[in-house]
Amino acid sequence: MRAEKQKEILCWGKNVVMTLMQNFPERCSKVIISKRIKASTQEELISLAKGKGVRYDIVASEVIDSECEENHQGVLAYAQPLCLTSLEDLISKNIEQNSPSLLLLLDHLKDPHNLGAILRTAETAGADAVIIPKDRSVSVNGTVIKVSSGAALRLPVVSVVNLNRSIELLKSKGYWIVGLDHKAENTVWDTPFPERTVLTLGSEGEGLSRLVKKNCDDLRKIPMAGTTGSLNVSVAGAIGIYEWFRNIRSL
Repeated sequence: MRAEKQKEILCWGKNVVMTLMQNFPERCSKVIISKRIKASTQEELISLAKGKGVRYDIVASEVIDSECEENHQGVLAYAQPLCLTSLEDLISKNIEQNSPSLLLLLDHLKDPHNLGAILRTAETAGADAVIIPKDRSVSVNGTVIKVSSGAALRLPVVSVVNLNRSIELLKSKGYWIVGLDHKAENTVWDTPFPERTVLTLGSEGEGLSRLVKKNCDDLRKIPMAGTTGSLNVSVAGAIGIYEWFRNIRSL
């Protein structure tokens, strides 16, 4: 199966653009750098661009402002389409069959800030990939890359047509599907997460969809003492991710 491609995206911010040039110069079409940023930062960016063979321009800050309304820190990159990994390729090439493995499966998230935050946390804990649906879901864009601090460029992102068929495939490969649901009876602390876990997170406001919840092997909640009732999905995901990480480190 071919990896799916997205349209060209914008990446902004010094650390993100430097990560792009350092690790994926072939994806970087061009970098534009503001005349107003301090000389040492400008020299650092130019030196890296030259060393990696990336085209660059020094421009008036208004040029970057017109392209990007975000806090771009005076540097912007035009990135070639990101290749999203297929689930079959991920399983066959990147994951050892019997080794501990954490995958994140995101059930139609809409907010790029949440996806970016989850990618950042997932990478820090050694997750193997994040799985997102092709349709009716946020995709990897400049905001996601910025919020993830570049993790979206390093951690495989898997695009799938059908989440429930993907769950069945992952079960056949020895994964245990754990869904976070604030109405579940068991907590994330009750029993250790399995070594091969697919941590499944629902969308903002709606949570897990009916079929995804039905196809989970296990549903767990995060204990809470307050009266808010639920957590932001990226915060809940971070707790679940590090509970798996803690369990694996203790083995």
